[in-house]
Amino acid sequence: MSCLVSLTLIGTASGGFVSAKLADAGPGLTPRHGASGYIVRIDWTQQPIAGQTFDGIDLHYSSFCIEVSQNVYFGGTYTFATSALENAPFNSSSRVSTAMASEKADHIRRLWAQSRAGLDTNEQYAAFQIAIWKILGYSDPAMDSVGVNIKQLADQYIENSEHYSQKANLIALTNGGYQDQLVELESGYSSFGDGEVVRTPVPTTLLMVMTGLAPLVAYYRTRRMVRSLGKIV
Repeated sequence: MSCLVSLTLIGTASGGFVSAKLADAGPGLTPRHGASGYIVRIDWTQQPIAGQTFDGIDLHYSSFCIEVSQNVYFGGTYTFATSALENAPFNSSSRVSTAMASEKADHIRRLWAQSRAGLDTNEQYAAFQIAIWKILGYSDPAMDSVGVNIKQLADQYIENSEHYSQKANLIALTNGGYQDQLVELESGYSSFGDGEVVRTPVPTTLLMVMTGLAPLVAYYRTRRMVRSLGKIV
């Protein structure tokens, strides 16, 4: 079941923990929450502890499910760990057997980069969620409860993203006993290892331009080059 949840920061490093309280449903209906057969996106709002939010994720953002074998429920509170996509979803029975690995993770990154920003209607959100599930290799009754047009749109999203050059900056929120989620990091943040979220360092050349040091560095580099040719200016 996909629903509106709110996040509260518990930790910030690799394996950082986020406490999530499920509050309400997002747009549309889940396959098990009505007759329409729509799968909703999941809308989140962080609830900071002592004024501190989880760095790298928007205060208000949306996610999509990457695990059909588990659920989250209205009114429930859950603790999620940040994880690299390659190591998700994390099922308590066996982390290795459920991990999507690099090929599927990269395809989902391309899918998100190619189609996520253009999603607007319930049908598009449903197709996008199904596309994620299909890339992961899931076979679930929820995928059969939607209309043919949504299934075709999901296949189109997958096909369009197969060779797309850009990749979205994504991480997973995992819990061994509950449904894992897929989220996008804010600009200026990146993840490495098993999900540590850090600020992306400013490139040295860009930093020099911003601080006005680039012309000075260029001058001394030219001076050293000329000296190597036996001349001094």
